[in-house]
Amino acid sequence: MDSLYVSLGLDTATFDKGIKNVDAELKRLREGVTKTTVDIQQTGKKTVETFSGMKIGVLEMAAALMGAIKLLEQFRGTAENLRAIGVAARNIGISVQDLTAFRNAVEANGGNADQASASFQHLADAMARFALTGKTELLPFLNEIGGNIGDNAMQTYMKFVEWASRQGGNIGRIRLIGQGLGLDDGSIQLALKGVAGVQKELEEARRRGLPTEEDVKIASDLSREFRELRQAIDSVYRSLFRDFGPTLTNILKTVKELIVQNPELAKSFAALGGALAIIAALKLPGWL
Repeated sequence: MDSLYVSLGLDTATFDKGIKNVDAELKRLREGVTKTTVDIQQTGKKTVETFSGMKIGVLEMAAALMGAIKLLEQFRGTAENLRAIGVAARNIGISVQDLTAFRNAVEANGGNADQASASFQHLADAMARFALTGKTELLPFLNEIGGNIGDNAMQTYMKFVEWASRQGGNIGRIRLIGQGLGLDDGSIQLALKGVAGVQKELEEARRRGLPTEEDVKIASDLSREFRELRQAIDSVYRSLFRDFGPTLTNILKTVKELIVQNPELAKSFAALGGALAIIAALKLPGWL
């Protein structure tokens, strides 16, 4: 009996030792799994952060690029406008600042700045025709307002304003004479403010800032560079068309035939079209 007890005791000790060994192994296994899980989580987090950082970087770069393109487009638009005003002022025979002040005053009162410039151009052209031919359709209207053939467009306009202020609010007559002089509606409406009112509007326009002759020169140079850049880009595109046009034509024909013969392919091309639509949504300026 004792022998059996001793034997069972030894067997129990051996079994306990085995259990402890299993517990230790399970503990190491749990620790290993936990560490591996933490490592995987950290690696995943770092991967997400990396891709997020890349995405943010790409978006920032895209935003910077679009901002630069928008700025260039704004420069181009400003340069073209200033160049056009400079040309118009030279053709009309007044300063850039006088023409811009008049345009801005008309626009501030609800008129159209370009139509205001056209009104002055009409006056200048009529004066030039009279100097050349001794005839002008404006003569009856100039006589009515006390204008002179030698006056420039701004002087003629201010004489019209003075005359309008003496008409006792007869808007119909004022509009008739203004239209006879070739003035647009915005310029006529401004004239109804009277001499003091028009002068105040012109002074307000000058106070807000006007371009100088130097500004116009810079704008003209910049505008020329933009136009020459566009011409250079167009030349490159024409060269590419010559080189790749026939190949692209053949590719398009092949794709067309594939779609006709396999309508399911249209879905793939629809996905491609969606990607192209996203690119087109960037709305890059045509001149670039």
